[in-house]
Amino acid sequence: MAAAIGVRSDYTSADLRQFARRSDDADQVRRLLAVALILDGGSRSEAAKVAGVALQIVRDWVLRFAAANIYSAFHKNAEAMRAYDKAIALKPEAYIYLNRSLRRPKSDLAGRRRDIDAALKLEPNYTEAISQKADLQAENGDLTGAISTYSAALQKSPDDLALLLGHRDRLCSFG
Repeated sequence: MAAAIGVRSDYTSADLRQFARRSDDADQVRRLLAVALILDGGSRSEAAKVAGVALQIVRDWVLRFAAANIYSAFHKNAEAMRAYDKAIALKPEAYIYLNRSLRRPKSDLAGRRRDIDAALKLEPNYTEAISQKADLQAENGDLTGAISTYSAALQKSPDDLALLLGHRDRLCSFG
């Protein structure tokens, strides 16, 4: 049997629930509440059931990812970036790159672009990363590029509602 993996203890379950109440990111809320349940003595299996994910996902959150999101919730961006870097060094995953891109300062365009590109290299059809790429293009005044990014993605996934809505929004802002 594998050894148990410890959960950070520098925040209480009450702290995590408070962060979850303040967050407007549904995925972050799920992660925080799952880890809070574990800190309250619940099993990882229970946390996975409550969060609606596989047990391995909860293990991954505990090992690599929860720390970065907790730091982000506290607006400790330097610590969050170091935690994301460690998570990526352990196992590069598209969702970690994308979350790191979302936590970077708006002014760090090159870093945000690199992270989004890395996520798309790992998962070329990752809808959230495609949307973030198009949003970054639009944010930098490249509406034509944003529309092109959405159009290319829609050729592969014509029924993807998130892509359709993003494409519509960019077309509307294009005028």
